[in-house]
Amino acid sequence: KNLIFTERVEAIGQENKKIKFLSKSDKPWGTLAIIGKKTSGSKLKNIIIKDGSGSFSDQFYFTSTLSIHNTSNVDLENISLSNNHSYDDMIHLIYSSNIKLKELNIFNAYGDALDIDMCENIIIENSQIYNSKNDGIDLMESDTLIKNVKIVGSLDKGISIGEASKTKILKSSLINNYIAVAVKDKSQAKMNNINFYENDIQIAAYK
Repeated sequence: KNLIFTERVEAIGQENKKIKFLSKSDKPWGTLAIIGKKTSGSKLKNIIIKDGSGSFSDQFYFTSTLSIHNTSNVDLENISLSNNHSYDDMIHLIYSSNIKLKELNIFNAYGDALDIDMCENIIIENSQIYNSKNDGIDLMESDTLIKNVKIVGSLDKGISIGEASKTKILKSSLINNYIAVAVKDKSQAKMNNINFYENDIQIAAYK
């Protein structure tokens, strides 16, 4: 139901033979979690994750299919995630630093596709996010670089920059979202070379 790592982990599949985390029935499974300082340096690459949810127990509460908590220097590359259930996020990062997210493809998030809370030096690049029921990327008190990312069809915000976050968005496309980019609550955003197309609202800035 859950796969929780508390020591450093490497899960690296071959390009033509990926590691798969799938449900064996019509019911969703729980969470894949990397948690704690001893997991620093972990790497996940060439992976498919589908039909996860989250997990609640006396010891842990995970709100996402892929959870990265209280760690650093973690690399995620070439990962496809789709169709999570019941819990808020497809990926949740919290209390973490120096995290690289590269070549992610995220489809049909139940809530936010990528939720980043109280993190430093998060890099998201060469990735695509489609059809999130809430936000594509949601930032809270975090420092991020978003580069060459396409976000399509988010029912709320493509990128939500809130609670004193700082972010740079470069060479990215925001298409058919309700709000493409929202900057709020003492946050700072710098954007360069962005394509806005058929969003209901292109940029919102408010307290």
